[in-house]
Amino acid sequence: MPTLRTALTDLAETFASSVLDAIRTASLEDLLVEHRLDAAPARRGPGRPRGAAKPRATKAIWNPRTNAVRAPRRSPEEIQKMLGLVLLLLKQRP
Repeated sequence: MPTLRTALTDLAETFASSVLDAIRTASLEDLLVEHRLDAAPARRGPGRPRGAAKPRATKAIWNPRTNAVRAPRRSPEEIQKMLGLVLLLLKQRP
């Protein structure tokens, strides 16, 4: 008595060989019509909307895997200000 695995393998091999035989005996026109290779390609959408590349207002980002909130991205001016504060504190407390 064959096991389930061998029965499924036999069925899959039989199916694959039947499909290959059907493809081999089909005419080229049948294959082109079935797969619509001669038809025009599907029309794509208009692409990226206008103005999508403009910087958006930054906001905190929540990560559901860690259940943590990430701070928003800082501007170069904010980074320079924070760097100045850090350097001032380091000079005060060597």
